[in-house]
Amino acid sequence: MDQRTLTNRIARNLDLDAKDVTTLGDAMADIFQEVLADCDAVAIPGFGTLSGVKTDEHEAVAADGSKVLMPPSISVVFEPGSRLRKEALQRL
Repeated sequence: MDQRTLTNRIARNLDLDAKDVTTLGDAMADIFQEVLADCDAVAIPGFGTLSGVKTDEHEAVAADGSKVLMPPSISVVFEPGSRLRKEALQRL
């Protein structure tokens, strides 16, 4: 599902204007970015939890055997909630 389809579906379900839903989605994305960049978590009941996980600077071995210094990074990890897992399993 692309962003336009998602926006229109949310707007229809909540009886809102698509422009308002887009504004809300943009605000949520900004907040998620801030929270996850701080290595914190966002829990969405019935859906799951997004967590920012920091990996420190470390050495890695390249394909040619040389050592490469990898910069620190932040990854996003998603842990689906029980309701989402149950719903997904029922559709298999």
